[in-house]
Amino acid sequence: SVYGNVGRSVRFGTIDEIYQFNALFLREFSVIDPQTSKHLDVGLNYDAEKISGSVSAYYMDLKDEIHFNPATFTNLNLDPTERKGIELTVKFTPLVNFSINGNYAYIESTFDEGPFAGNEVPLVPKHTASLYANWDINHYFSLATSWRYVGKKRFDNDQTNDFGQEIPNYDIWDLKLTGSYQAWSSSFSINNILDEKAFDFGVRSTGVAGRYNGQPLPERSFTISIGYNFN
Repeated sequence: SVYGNVGRSVRFGTIDEIYQFNALFLREFSVIDPQTSKHLDVGLNYDAEKISGSVSAYYMDLKDEIHFNPATFTNLNLDPTERKGIELTVKFTPLVNFSINGNYAYIESTFDEGPFAGNEVPLVPKHTASLYANWDINHYFSLATSWRYVGKKRFDNDQTNDFGQEIPNYDIWDLKLTGSYQAWSSSFSINNILDEKAFDFGVRSTGVAGRYNGQPLPERSFTISIGYNFN
């Protein structure tokens, strides 16, 4: 099947975005215009007995995108931006009780007008990908594993694209075993199996050259849960 879509959307500022702190850390109302966009999507879907997938391409033209400025602790409207990219998804089911899902996306996000025209929008990676596999071992147990990849991206507050550093790419691998018997359920998961050291969000310093603040992702962790359904 083939599909296409043309549309418009709008997003109004939330309460926290409109009623925010000023430079003196006092609450005040700010004037933020609604974020609007025009978008175009086209794609192709394929579905067979053991394999299915889709490929799509899109274009978005955004005006007054709402953005939090970490340097001033305020929300503001960005200059016009545009996003375009492609997305691929595949699902393979070689066995009744085993399936694999894959996804890849490529996106270009740039400022369309203003002093940063042509520059990349911060915090938007060009490449993302994921793999997910699920095995229903028997009537009681299931084993699932997932892998996700996020490419490098510009630091927040680097609209000029001249910081000289980027948030590094990273990939995370998780594993989860679940079980159920009558009203009982349980699960055991290992998150970030390879103990990847990474951070997904970072802010360029406005006071010290070459300095940034980053928020690290959790390192390897284990989770065990047991539940009982009284219904």
